Amino acid sequence: MDLEQDRSLVLDEVYRVYVEFGPNALVKVSEIAEQLDLDRLAMEKALHWLAGHGYIEWSSTGDAVTITASGVDAIEQVRQRKTAARTKLSERGTELMEMEPDFRRHILALLELGMKYSENAGLTETRLSELEQHLSLSRGIMREAIKHLGERGAVRIIVDDPNLPYGVSQAFVTDTGRLYYHELLEESQRPIEEPYVFISHSSKDSTVVSAVKQAFQDLPLKLYFAEDKPRGAPPSREFVRAVKNAEALFVFFTHNSIIGDTRDWIVYEIGVAVGHDRPVYSWKERYLTKEQLPKLLEQVSIHREFELSADGTIRLTGEIRDAAKNL
Repeated sequence: MDLEQDRSLVLDEVYRVYVEFGPNALVKVSEIAEQLDLDRLAMEKALHWLAGHGYIEWSSTGDAVTITASGVDAIEQVRQRKTAARTKLSERGTELMEMEPDFRRHILALLELGMKYSENAGLTETRLSELEQHLSLSRGIMREAIKHLGERGAVRIIVDDPNLPYGVSQAFVTDTGRLYYHELLEESQRPIEEPYVFISHSSKDSTVVSAVKQAFQDLPLKLYFAEDKPRGAPPSREFVRAVKNAEALFVFFTHNSIIGDTRDWIVYEIGVAVGHDRPVYSWKERYLTKEQLPKLLEQVSIHREFELSADGTIRLTGEIRDAAKNL
């Protein structure tokens, strides 16, 4: 099942309520609109499409919905596909990042030439020879690059012969090759992004923030504090992007973060992390009871307790650092 973005966002939100509050939990349409910052018309279209396909059901009053078994199955299928795709992309990304710059240059030159002449005989021995001279390429690396592209289905080799100067006399760039070209080009132009951990907390908890920053000193991980980031897209979409690309979600429950909008955002961020298979680590102030924490938490994370005292903060810093080192 391929859900369009709005449908996927809406179904994810209904599923989050289902996970936190259990089967048959109703979520009001007005709350979905507020949480997702979706255009009302787009959201209603998404809801009617999901209902029409049996993924959600309307309440008797028509102002709320609940997820169906089919909806839960759809979410799980999407999650499984995303996990598989993430693994595949990770493997491809590792290959692209580890590719030697000079080898990458030869690959890009070959693909660019092949795409230019895709309708006119493709890569021929004469054109390969001209390319070698024009760009001062290495014939040996060109041979290896052509072999590399052939093994990945990026070029379709018509005639190959190890006795030929380039190992082939004719080859055509495939659709896979075009995609590979753009991936290589994007990877070569992309600034290196350092891995980071998303910090889910209340900005009022300065002691917690200080402990987190101290714990991450000298570690090869950056910190993502939402309050430090400029707003572009609506917050919900910004947080989805940030959480799903994070190494992990670190959550801190205090008297400030278990109430109001902060609690709602934390529950939302945990739901996004679960939906994208991001590990969740959580801490709570010692005096908080189990009933004060989101029900979703106990299903996805074992929380640790801490005290906002001098000794408690030192222990908290150590625990955070240990958790970060294990990522």
